[in-house]
Amino acid sequence: MKKIFSSQKNIYPIVCIAQPIVMNSKKKWNLDKQRLIARRLAKDVLGEKIRHSKTGRPIVDDNNIDISLSHREDRVVLGIIEHPYRIGVDIEYLLGNIQTDLFLGTVIHEKEQKILDQFCKIHSISFSSGIIVFWSLKESFFKCIDYDLKPAQIYVDSIENDQVFFSFSKSIKRYMNQQRIQFEYATIEMLGEYILTQTIIWKKENI
Repeated sequence: MKKIFSSQKNIYPIVCIAQPIVMNSKKKWNLDKQRLIARRLAKDVLGEKIRHSKTGRPIVDDNNIDISLSHREDRVVLGIIEHPYRIGVDIEYLLGNIQTDLFLGTVIHEKEQKILDQFCKIHSISFSSGIIVFWSLKESFFKCIDYDLKPAQIYVDSIENDQVFFSFSKSIKRYMNQQRIQFEYATIEMLGEYILTQTIIWKKENI
């Protein structure tokens, strides 16, 4: 399997790998096939099969690392980080057709729209592509904290050099306190027609 993307952070060791899926030009592979490729990628990189927790989060036997998987169209991404940090990754196709009005108020809060407009202008992307980016950011966050996807419960406060700063609803703050979770950072990486987002948290482990 060929690695086409790899990045590492100096402070929190991360490896994110995306690879193209070889597809029939007349027919895209279905979701089950994408999941199969994702599992194979994880096994090739980690040397072991992945399992899933009761909530559906991917886990491995190595207690020293945390992983996250995402796949969309012809891309698969694997995120790896050492404990006590946790990672959530998400990849989305930027050119997908969406009804933007359905996302306003449910995914994009009113106070986020100015930041969203600025982001679209800086990266020369459409408003619908910008919504996909914000959706991806929020999905990577909820995957990271192992919580049901509730995009209206977190807000993008600012984006500086593609590093994202969030604010949280009271219920999310309460959950993070109960789980002893501390938000570290979230990032955006433009990959041509795709967007890759990552969220990193620190979780105090039970003694």
